[in-house]
Parts: sequence; C-alpha cells; structure tokens
Amino acid sequence: MNFKVTGVPYSQTHFFSRLVLDYLDERETLQPFYNRFPKKELLEAAISDKQQHHQNRELLVEALSDQYPHLRKDKAVSDNIERLKQPHTFTITTAH
Repeated sequence: MNFKVTGVPYSQTHFFSRLVLDYLDERETLQPFYNRFPKKELLEAAISDKQQHHQNRELLVEALSDQYPHLRKDKAVSDNIERLKQPHTFTITTAH
C-alpha cells in the first residue's frame, strides 16, 4: 500500500483562536509571556534552568501518591513516581 501523507495548517482548520495561532507561529508579541518555546533543541537549556531552582521532590511524590493511590498499584507507574525524587529526573508537561 502506498500512502500520501499531507498536513493541514492549524489556521486552515478554523478550530484555533488567533492567540493560539500566534503562539504556534512564535509571534514576537507573545514572547514576553513565556520563557522558551517548546522545541526539542531548547530542551537542554530548559532543564539547565530548572536545575538552578530547588524543587521539593519529596513533597511532589507524596502529593501524587495521596492523590492517585490506585495508580501506585501499577509497578511501572509507581517506579516513575519514585523517580521524581531524583535530581536528574525531569518531566515535560503539556496543556491545550
């Protein structure tokens, strides 16, 4: 089977506000509202920035464990939550 992959620009879907489209286009007018645009090549710099700030990782693990006790029954999930205690563990959080 041969498939042709095509993409549709966000602006042509008519599902996104001008604000979202401007953000996705990295318009200069929005740059004061965020530190770094989420690009793979900027990830290392973002991690370096985060390493400069103390994070209460124990509290985070405790809060996640309290909020999602049913997830702790899954070993993979439990192991990942425990990894958050390590200073070299970072997460990527996205929102829509």
